Amino acid sequence: MALIASTEVAPDFRAPGWARTWCHERLAVALQGRGVVDAQLLEDVCVVVSELVTNAVRTGCAGLTVQLFVEDDRIRLAVIDDGGGLPVQQHPRVDATHGRGLAIVGALTRDWGVRPLDTGKEVWADLALTPPNHSDVSSR
Repeated sequence: MALIASTEVAPDFRAPGWARTWCHERLAVALQGRGVVDAQLLEDVCVVVSELVTNAVRTGCAGLTVQLFVEDDRIRLAVIDDGGGLPVQQHPRVDATHGRGLAIVGALTRDWGVRPLDTGKEVWADLALTPPNHSDVSSR
């Protein structure tokens, strides 16, 4: 899998928005070079990176890295942080104001997972270069 971009991100309240913009810019160029221009796929990648970076910031991490990889059939996002704990998908109450991030990640990706590291973790998500049919949410 080819690494197309990697960056350190300041782990503060601005990190999710900054990571979204950074991913969109880097991935748009990389996909255009492959003849793939899909606005919905770019939006999905931005939502996923935002959710993963938000989770990392909430752990109180001091260091945060975002990486983008492209392979023939997929895009991989990786968020590496030195925060404690591993993410667990929540099942929030209907009136809860948070806890849906990993469910969103699961709905938008082909697969996602966590790789524990000596200090922290890597949370990765794979998105198909041919995105799911977004007009039929019930198929997910």
